[in-house]
Amino acid sequence: MANQEIQRAWERFIQNGSASNAVRRIVAASWERSQGYHIPVERSEAPLAREAEVVQRHSEHAELIAAARPALEQARLLLGEASSMIILTDPSGVILETAGDPRTVDFGRIMHLEQGGHWAESISAATSSDGPVRPLQSGILLKATC
Repeated sequence: MANQEIQRAWERFIQNGSASNAVRRIVAASWERSQGYHIPVERSEAPLAREAEVVQRHSEHAELIAAARPALEQARLLLGEASSMIILTDPSGVILETAGDPRTVDFGRIMHLEQGGHWAESISAATSSDGPVRPLQSGILLKATC
C-alpha cells in the first residue's frame, strides 16, 4: 500500500473518526484504541525512559533478551541494507533492543524508536508514527518510509 494512501486514511480517521479499509484492521483498531486513550495526534515521538529504568528493564528481561539475541544478530545481517528494523519490547511496550539497517535504526531514534522508547498504545504516539504496540500472540509487520 502506498504511503500516501495510508496518510489519507489517517487524515480521514482524525477528521471523522472512521477507519478506512485502506489500512489493515489491526492498524485501524490500534488507531481507535489510541484515540480512546486521548493520545494527542500531533505527538511525533514516544516518551523515553530514563537510563536507570532502561537498565532495570534490561535486568528484569535478561532471559528474554538472551533468547532473542541470535534472532537480533541475524536481523542485523539480513536487514543491513533493507531499510528495515526489528524491535524487541517488554510486555508493556518498552523497547528493549533494536536491530537492522543502521540508517533506519538511526532514523527511528528521532521518534524514540529506540531502547527505552515507550510504545504502548495507552501512552504513545498514534500508529501513524510507526506503531504503538500492545501484547499480541504473534509479531506484526508495520512498514514506514523514512
